[in-house]
Formats: sequence, C-alpha cells, structure tokens
Amino acid sequence: MPRNPVLFGRLGRAHGLRGDLRAVAIGERPEHLRGLTAVILRGASAVDRPCRFLSVREDGAGFLVRIEGVEDRTGAEALAGCDILVDPSDLPKLEPGEFYRFQMLGLAVRTEEGEEIGVLEEIIETAGGGLLLVRGGGRERLIPNAAEFVISVDADAGLIIIRTIPGLLDLDL
Repeated sequence: MPRNPVLFGRLGRAHGLRGDLRAVAIGERPEHLRGLTAVILRGASAVDRPCRFLSVREDGAGFLVRIEGVEDRTGAEALAGCDILVDPSDLPKLEPGEFYRFQMLGLAVRTEEGEEIGVLEEIIETAGGGLLLVRGGGRERLIPNAAEFVISVDADAGLIIIRTIPGLLDLDL
C-alpha cells in the first residue's frame, strides 16, 4: 500500500444491476481515470481498501467503473461515496511544464519581483478557469491559474512565480 496516495476522484451512486458505479475525477485530469487499474478506496470509516478497476468507460459528465469483486448493485451501493486514491507513481507521466494538482499544493507563491505572497492551499475550478487560493501573511488571495499570471512552477524548488497586475493582490477573501 502506498504511503502517500493522492485523491483522484470519488465514486457516485450505483448504476444498473451488475455492480457498476458512477465516478468523477476531482481536480485532476479526468481522462486519466481510464488508465487506472490499481486504486485505493476510502470510505467514511477512513479505512483504505486496495482494489482493481476492471473497466472504466465514459458516461456523460463522468465515468462508469466496474470494480473487481463487485458483482451486483448491493455491492456497488456499499461503495458509493468512497474517495478514489491512487499511488502517484501509477499516474501517467505528464509533458514537461505540466503538473498534477497534488504536486502544486503546498508550494510557495512569489511574484516576479520576489515578493512572498504565501502558500498554495487549494485550486478552485470555476466555469471561467481555475483559481489558486494562496494563504500567507494573515491573508487569503485568489490568483487566476492562467499562463498570463502563472509564470513558472518549479515543484522541485517548491516555488510558483506569478505575474501581478494592479489590484490583483489588494483584495482579501
């Protein structure tokens, strides 16, 4: 069992009579859910259960998954609401300059001029694009997660460099 599995998605309600469940990716790349087989399910009891996805197929806004050993609707209903965790080493490799959400959380955020802004606590997905929730100095700020604002991400150095515009850092949440 991996030491630091990352949250990748969540199981929804049962679908049909053969044990399928609806699933959604949470904040990561939904298309990578199709490539996962070995996962960990964590329910309300916080007990981790290693499992295997036998199949993953797209269905509307999410996916339908079939889990090894789950043969009927009753078995599927018992897993509804479980978090889907994965070992980071099982995730597909990304292109240079691309990062998974979990690789960015906790990184220090600094302006191009060297001003310390805080630490990236959360990435909020909105219809207009992502927002970086940065906490530091007793303040919370939202920075658009767009190329014109996020200049560089260096996970190895633990640093995100942002470009600001007038007023961007003036408002607190």
